[in-house]
Amino acid sequence: MKTLWDSQPGEQVTVAQLDNSLQDVVVNRLSDIGIEQDAVLLCLRRSPFDGPLVVLVADCVYTLDQQIASCIYLQAA
Repeated sequence: MKTLWDSQPGEQVTVAQLDNSLQDVVVNRLSDIGIEQDAVLLCLRRSPFDGPLVVLVADCVYTLDQQIASCIYLQAA
């Protein structure tokens, strides 16, 4: 299944689910910023050298590292 880490700049994606291996505190924080099932995200930028992924959630911009972004599964296009 495709993850948020696999998304490309300019790609709009929808969250299918979060990996069960994520700690509750991480899941709660992601939910607080709007990253949860059925949320629509826009990938804005991929930083070089496996740096953080920059995403737009509603009207806010966030960065996510690979460890977390690879645990956010996306709905098939």
